[in-house]
Amino acid sequence: MKKSILTVFCFVCFAGLLPAETLISQTFDDEMGRISVSGSLKRANFVRVEAGSGAIGADPAAHFLDDSTTESGVLEYCVSDPAAAYLISFDVLNNQPASELENARLIFSTGQHFDGKSFVLSGGAKRAFSVEFEQAASSKALSIRIGTATAKKSSYDTAALQQVKIWVNDNDKKELSYIRPDNQQAALLGPDSVVVWINDVLVVDQKDSGIVMQSSISAGDKVLGRLGFSSTTTSTVDFLIDNVHVESVSQ
Repeated sequence: MKKSILTVFCFVCFAGLLPAETLISQTFDDEMGRISVSGSLKRANFVRVEAGSGAIGADPAAHFLDDSTTESGVLEYCVSDPAAAYLISFDVLNNQPASELENARLIFSTGQHFDGKSFVLSGGAKRAFSVEFEQAASSKALSIRIGTATAKKSSYDTAALQQVKIWVNDNDKKELSYIRPDNQQAALLGPDSVVVWINDVLVVDQKDSGIVMQSSISAGDKVLGRLGFSSTTTSTVDFLIDNVHVESVSQ
């Protein structure tokens, strides 16, 4: 038993020392106005870079304002080469915290690797998972969905900055060791699973071992690589987004 514990301890320490590779890093500080689609950014619609303010800070941020009833807002990225596991982080702020817009929400999701310019993450059937922020102040709803099904539902402070950290294990058999942001202790994310932390707190009643992703999208190793933000077509969605960061994680 002592040998087994020591082996696990050494493995976790060694894994934590392995250097991560940054795959996407977007702070939006290098341009103002309409976002140019290039490099890892594959599609943008109803998104402009503007000066930040308030809780998101004074530096420029992406203003995701979908005020169309016929088109969806989109901000989608693709990593150059898929990894077995990812740490994804970003900041998001409801820009209309007192709004009562119904059926309006900002959706962050991941899907299969695709380097093209088309809108990939357009529906639940194409998403391994999604994290969804409702616009309406009355509901303050925050949901984690697996495909089209709601796996977890909670609420968030619509007037506060949401600092999101997501670990994704895109390996069908291996667990992923990661460090919990709340207490700096090691945890194991299950195979083919995702775990979502916001402001260094586990979302609702998740376990730190995560939630299994939609198998029709995530089956196989290193198949995920598309990620980003979208909205529905029927309601105005108004959020600020900043500090989008994606790095590979060693298993």
